[in-house]
Amino acid sequence: MKTMKYILMAFLPLMALSCQDEWDEHYGQTNPMASQESLSNFVRLVENVGYEYYFDGDRMFTLFVPTNDCLTEADVDSLTEVYNAQKSNRIKNNDNTVIKQVLQNHMAMYNYAAIASGDSVQMMMLNGKYSYLADGGVNGVKYLSSNMLYRNGVLFTVGSRL
Repeated sequence: MKTMKYILMAFLPLMALSCQDEWDEHYGQTNPMASQESLSNFVRLVENVGYEYYFDGDRMFTLFVPTNDCLTEADVDSLTEVYNAQKSNRIKNNDNTVIKQVLQNHMAMYNYAAIASGDSVQMMMLNGKYSYLADGGVNGVKYLSSNMLYRNGVLFTVGSRL
């Protein structure tokens, strides 16, 4: 029994060190979209409305990020104008339509992963709406990539706004 204890004590630190690179690659990233040029418009919208604090917290969530093909620079400029107009009229972020109808509609509470065909999972988005992850998509919108892990969640890229 003592021999097993000593063997475990010797190998546990080695196992932890061998997994460190993979752990840091997946869970060290605070903003999973920053390194992906095809998501730069969504990142810009997040930054324009000051919503990046979600990526620094401990709350776990799943992101469904539209690519630049379906969220253009002009869309971001227009949405930013709407956000700023509502902000100047003292509308709080929880009631701001850009936050509620766009950003929170692409963010689900907790971590969800792509599932086998034929199964579906119901998710509550941050704006309180329910969405379904099923058959390679969310609410019928096919995802382009899935299950990309980051520090506090999972990232999917989608080819359309939800």
